[in-house]
This record gives sequence, structure tokens and C-alpha cells, in this order.
Amino acid sequence: MSKKEMQKFLAIMQLNYTNFHKEKNAAELERIAELWANMLADLDVVEVKQAFYDHMKTSAFPPTFADIIDAVKASQSRQRQIARDAQTLKLVQPVVHSAEQLELNRVMRIVVKSVMEHTTTIDIQPPPDFDLIDRAWVERKIDEAKNVLRAIELEGRYSKIS
Repeated sequence: MSKKEMQKFLAIMQLNYTNFHKEKNAAELERIAELWANMLADLDVVEVKQAFYDHMKTSAFPPTFADIIDAVKASQSRQRQIARDAQTLKLVQPVVHSAEQLELNRVMRIVVKSVMEHTTTIDIQPPPDFDLIDRAWVERKIDEAKNVLRAIELEGRYSKIS
């Protein structure tokens, strides 16, 4: 994170928190921006920006370094958990040739998209040519995926499975 980027965040914080560094002159504000930039230097700008905005939405007080760092780490942790959940669902499929496996891959893409977008429900409709494949096999696989998602839901990492 650069000092210039940090100055933009500090200006936004001054607009949101009216007493935030109100009495500081330009030189002091520049030193403050430099300190913040140094403290957050190893973090991604996009993640820091999101952490600042999230903090401003939920807190009447300006954030500390720790508030922003903790929020970014929590976000990164959630993303790692989503990746682990996707791995649990065995979403990385080898090249397949059967119609059943192709249908399962389609269902898994719907599930992953729902998890990544934090969708509250997953609506899986059969394709038009569903009669051409082994329904029982695909339905068992869908049930297996839903069972994994229910386990994730119980752990509080997903909201609702239908």
C-alpha cells in the first residue's frame, strides 16, 4: 500500500469521522498517512479498501491498524475456507466422458458459484436431456454434495441449503 493510496483512505475517513485528525496540519497528516502506509504495506490494496469501508459501515469510531489488519486476515481466512470447501466437494474433476459425470460437473459448478457468491439457497434443476442419463447416479451425487454443504452450514460457513 502506497502513501498516496493511504492519503485517499484517510481523506475518506475524515469525511466519515468528522473529528478524525481534525486539528492536524498538512505535514502531520502526511506523517500519519506514511505511518498507516508502512503498517499496511504488506496487505493488498483492494482488501484494505474493503476493510476500511466495512469498518466505516459498522463502527462510529475510526479504525486502528489492528482493526484493518484483523479484517483483512479474516477475509483471507474466509477465502481459504471456501477453497478448502471446494476441495472437499472434489470440484476439480478430471476429464470425463460419461453423461452422468458431465451432469455432476454442471451441478458442482452451480454449487461452487453459490458458495462463492454467498447465495442463500442453491436451486439445482435437471437439464433438458436429463432422461438420457442415469438419474439415480446423478441424484446420489447431488445428495452427497448437499450433505457436504449441510455440514458446512452447521459449522456456520454457509447459510442455507435447499
